[in-house]
Amino acid sequence: MASASSVAGAPASPLLLIGVISIPVALLLRWFASYTRTVLKVRSSGLPAIHSGLEIFESAVRSWFPRVPVLVPMDKFTLKKPFKKFADARSDMIVLTEASAPNRVAYLFGSPKSFREIGRNGDIFLKPVEKVRYRLLNTFGLQLVSTQNGAEHERHKRVVKAVFNAEFMENGWKNMRNMWRTMLREEGVYPAAANSDTAPIVRDMRSTMLKVTLGAIGASWFDIDIPWDPVDSSTSSDAGGSSCCGHMQQKKKSELMPFAETLQVVMDSPFAQITLPLWFMEWSPSSYLRRAGWAQRSLITHIKAAQSEARRRNEAFKEEIGGQDRARKYRNLIGALVDAQNDVEMAEQAEKGYVAPEVGLTDKEVQGNIFTFLIGGHETSSYTMTFAMSLLARNPEWQEKLHAEVSKANILPLDGAPSVDNPKPLKFLAYEEMSNFPLVLAAAVETLRMRDMAMQLTRVASCDTTLNYTTWEGDATANAAGAKVQKHTVAIPAGTRVHLDMAAFGVNPFKWEDPETYNPARHLRETEDVNGKRMTVNRNFEIRSNAATQVTFQDFLGFSAGSRQCIGKRFAEVTMVCFLAHMVLNFRWEVVPNPGETQEEANVRASTGSEQFVLTPPNYDLRMTRR
Repeated sequence: MASASSVAGAPASPLLLIGVISIPVALLLRWFASYTRTVLKVRSSGLPAIHSGLEIFESAVRSWFPRVPVLVPMDKFTLKKPFKKFADARSDMIVLTEASAPNRVAYLFGSPKSFREIGRNGDIFLKPVEKVRYRLLNTFGLQLVSTQNGAEHERHKRVVKAVFNAEFMENGWKNMRNMWRTMLREEGVYPAAANSDTAPIVRDMRSTMLKVTLGAIGASWFDIDIPWDPVDSSTSSDAGGSSCCGHMQQKKKSELMPFAETLQVVMDSPFAQITLPLWFMEWSPSSYLRRAGWAQRSLITHIKAAQSEARRRNEAFKEEIGGQDRARKYRNLIGALVDAQNDVEMAEQAEKGYVAPEVGLTDKEVQGNIFTFLIGGHETSSYTMTFAMSLLARNPEWQEKLHAEVSKANILPLDGAPSVDNPKPLKFLAYEEMSNFPLVLAAAVETLRMRDMAMQLTRVASCDTTLNYTTWEGDATANAAGAKVQKHTVAIPAGTRVHLDMAAFGVNPFKWEDPETYNPARHLRETEDVNGKRMTVNRNFEIRSNAATQVTFQDFLGFSAGSRQCIGKRFAEVTMVCFLAHMVLNFRWEVVPNPGETQEEANVRASTGSEQFVLTPPNYDLRMTRR
């Protein structure tokens, strides 16, 4: 026993300690050698490079990292001067290395031509659907954005694209016009302030535009009215705080949150909705998270019920028409999606005599697409219009140019007759006039060029391939037209990630003359027929001879490109043009400076975004003056 005790209490063998210590040291040395080899290989190639200790090239999370030179070189990815890193490298392609992935490199491109080249080769450059941002979007079910290129993406696109028809667009215009009027009324701009000597002020334009777009989406996509003022969380959560958590969960699991409130809460908690599991939110001590969980569960239930109702209506419609070819009237997004799904199934049935299981969408995939439309369509559209309003405030001469275009349109009956209380009734515009507003659409496009919400996209090479890039001599930002450009090709091995710098695309001086200047006219072009008479094509692709200009999207990538182009592009255009056209027809506006701030400083502040999950505009106040 004594012998055993002495052995148990003996000190550990030096050889054992050396072995325990040597394993992590060996791994560290191996990692260091691997990363050093990668860096030296890149340097010997002569290619421009940025080296980092961490993987900071995911734009959705890199803003959270600290700024540490060499280890986390965030300053090289600043949104204030997104093309600067390419200008310093004198190349629109930069090699990226990261110590956290010592054996691989990635490539960053800053030219729209690179994106076009990648878009034409969707079978080679795939979406990294394993990334966190895409997996999170599948909270409610697989959907269009997170599907892989090819058959899976086409399956979703075939159903979804049928939703955005002409009737749907016209309804979107009317609902946005109604929400614009609601904004004026709720914010005290009209009609009470129509006679005021002091121009009324709209507080916090970012929050205001979120309300506007949510209301338009609620009416257009779900056929419901969403209250302007946010629902008071104190009326929807337990008054006793976390001590009543269990009781509240039982209540929420057995009751549905009203649909309008559900949409509002889901839109107010996007990060929680796509990052936290439902069970965690529902049992969280936080009343905010519990309410977000209740909203998610309620939204799923509401969508399922709406799907069932849409299928019932579809069957009733088929019985009513008795095989006749008549267009259906879609009441909302869910109904249109379900009807489009049925169309796909019937087409497959007619062609093959059966419906293959991989055709169309499952009910859960329909739910996933609706959720993505909500998250993606709501925030991006509202933020774009928030930036558009601030950029137009910063450039009031463009407000007048847009007004000159819009004022030529046919005006609908005014909002009541002039009176003492309302001497200047609002002027309204019909959807049919949209094709007469190319400059207004160009103003929205110019906003996206300068303030792209996506900031950065990533693709992964499925096989060994190559991509083109250019280098130049001299300062391209000062004189891109005079820079001597050389074309090159870089090898892209299979499995390599290619990052597309959307913010840099928009201010690339080789594509955009004077890119830091707000100039919507750069997106317009004139066309002529063989007889020299000016012609143009409107947004419905109909030839019109009474207009001389149209918007060109050449090398503009704000809505992506190719088969992955934003499916809601047209709806976004319609609602943004509707809002901006009605604004410039009836008002002038300017940013309200903070105390001690000059007007120019206020303009710069209001039009400068911050890098969050998407490019996010700041809070600012707007002073509105009636025309």
